[in-house]
Amino acid sequence: MAHAASTDSIEVGSAHAVRYGLPGLVLASTALPLYMVTPHLYAGSVGLPLAWVGFCLMATRLIDAITDPIIGRWIDGTAGARFERWMMPSLVVLLIGMVLLLSPPEGLGPGLLIAYMSLCALLVSLSNSAAGLAHQAWLVSWTAHPSAQAQLVTKREAFTLLGVMIAAGLASQEGYPALLAWIVFATGASIWALRGLPGQSVAQDTPSQSLPRVPVWLGLRLLDSSGRGLLGVMGLNALANAIPGTLFLFFVADQLQLSRQASGLLLIGYFLAAAVSMPLWQSLLRQHAASVVWQISVVVSIAGFIWATQLGAGDLLPFALICVVTGFALGAELTCPALLLAAAINRSGLRGRHESLIMGLWTLLQKLALALAAGLVLPLLAGMGYTPGIPDTNALPLAYAAIPCGLKLMALILFRRLETTQ
Repeated sequence: MAHAASTDSIEVGSAHAVRYGLPGLVLASTALPLYMVTPHLYAGSVGLPLAWVGFCLMATRLIDAITDPIIGRWIDGTAGARFERWMMPSLVVLLIGMVLLLSPPEGLGPGLLIAYMSLCALLVSLSNSAAGLAHQAWLVSWTAHPSAQAQLVTKREAFTLLGVMIAAGLASQEGYPALLAWIVFATGASIWALRGLPGQSVAQDTPSQSLPRVPVWLGLRLLDSSGRGLLGVMGLNALANAIPGTLFLFFVADQLQLSRQASGLLLIGYFLAAAVSMPLWQSLLRQHAASVVWQISVVVSIAGFIWATQLGAGDLLPFALICVVTGFALGAELTCPALLLAAAINRSGLRGRHESLIMGLWTLLQKLALALAAGLVLPLLAGMGYTPGIPDTNALPLAYAAIPCGLKLMALILFRRLETTQ
């Protein structure tokens, strides 16, 4: 049976860490197709207007983001093995939603079909968020020791990266039978792995029925000032990471003038570099604080990525090197924020009480960063005269690389100031 959240065990067995991390496979393998495959399937193969599909997916993303803190509060109020009780049914619903989403019925009119797609996408998005929130909060409840948390989050992000790469490869096949078969397998393996893992119950001195009903939108007040500042810094860095993700295909096609196949290989190389970097970053985390490792990774990312502003047509090899360097830095940028936020939660006395709510606010910021990246940068590019499909040498390098590097530098400076005030 699950141990109480008050346990501060330093050691986390490698088998437990692997079992904890395994659901990252299915969560990543369903998140990527939702926004990569759905537009191609419903606008390309089925024939719905692209604008309709885009609007519905944007609405889905906003609903998903807004509900994250609410779901987090519900998880915090669940008695017993709360993370297991949320993750297992959520993974089952996620699997059902993906099967429905990737298998649209024939004979429906455009109106019914867009409604069908929207409901399936919302089902997938909300169930993925519920399982993902419980997954992230679980490690905070499990142990307060930084090295043990680093072991857990490293395994989780390694499986997440593996899931992204597998889903990206399988999603390129027609009909998606292999992708669905993989999701079925990953879901079954994840549910099996989760049973009976430690760290699920609320602290023994604060049973769930005694937890205060904290208004969702006042959840930030639970954190101390440095914790709130940390959320702001990490939100700024998330925006810096979201902008290149939004513009990647445009940059490869119109700035580098490379093929779509090349863009796929570059993406795989980027995520592969992140996965390979995980053991090194974990080793550094055993020797240094997460704050130090995160700053190192941001400096590496800026130093590698700023050179993208100098690239032009045909620069495949230099850009591949940039993808490897920035992918390497991504390994720490995926790992350290969770550890820094876990420390802030523990420092504020919220461990075993409100960790899921705080994680919900963090994921809300991440999703808003994705929406903000599209909402700000795409109009900026249009205002600078960029037209998709036409080679560009001015606007794209500025938006794709210079602006994100500037945002990362701002995040680094603000983080250094935050550290001096603690």
